[in-house]
Parts: sequence; structure tokens; C-alpha cells
Amino acid sequence: MTTVRFLRPRQDIILRAIADALMLNAAILTALALRLLYMAGFNRMHMGVSYDLVCWDSLVAYAHSSWILTLLCLMVFALSGFYTY
Repeated sequence: MTTVRFLRPRQDIILRAIADALMLNAAILTALALRLLYMAGFNRMHMGVSYDLVCWDSLVAYAHSSWILTLLCLMVFALSGFYTY
């Protein structure tokens, strides 16, 4: 039983994969924003560390790792059979 179609991906499969990638990245950005809000509300920052620095550091980490996380999750979804009927 094959779970991934390698020959010709149909338009609906491509559309679902794009939607999954967008939702995945939106969820990661939301988690980073909630983490920053939690840190601002409940944790004290050390001297010399600002919320701007933490925010930019999180965004840089996201920019460097988002592409690999997206590809990895799309591969897991495809191998799990999400894009087949």
C-alpha cells in the first residue's frame, strides 16, 4: 500500500500541503508570541536583557529553523497518508 504519490501531485494535494504549511508556521509564531507574553507577565528579566532582544532572538531562531520544520512535518503528514484518499 503506497501512501505518497510520487508521479504527479494533483492540485488538491498541493493546496492541502500549502494550507498545512501555513497553519504549521502560524502555530509556531503564535507559540513564540505566547511565550514572550508569558515571560513578560510572570518572569523577571535579568539586567541587560530586554523584551526586544528576546523577541528578535526568537524571530531569528524561527527564521533559521522554520523551513526544516515545515519540510519535516509535511513529510510526516505525507507518510501518514494525509494527502491520499
